[in-house]
Amino acid sequence: MPSYYTIIQVVPDPLTDERINVGVIAFDDDGHIEHRVLNNWNRVKAFAGAANVNPVTTSVHGIFDEALTPDVIRSMTTEWRHSVQLTTPRGSLANVKSLAA
Repeated sequence: MPSYYTIIQVVPDPLTDERINVGVIAFDDDGHIEHRVLNNWNRVKAFAGAANVNPVTTSVHGIFDEALTPDVIRSMTTEWRHSVQLTTPRGSLANVKSLAA
């Protein structure tokens, strides 16, 4: 069965549309979901410049407070347009656990 993954990105300034990858969510249509997020946010702080990244880290970690399903993840990829965004899901033949590793 194919798996899918989406990259969690932070966009500190929507005018420049520059992004930094901060995590990954892997899932399949059977509802298996794995994720991985940065432990050290120093690079994100340097990338964001003067911007305070605390609300962004809270938003990223808040993703996993929701009841995630493959459909919820897919809708997040099309609806989120603020400082935290998810890329369009891409398919893979690897399993969910190895995609999030």
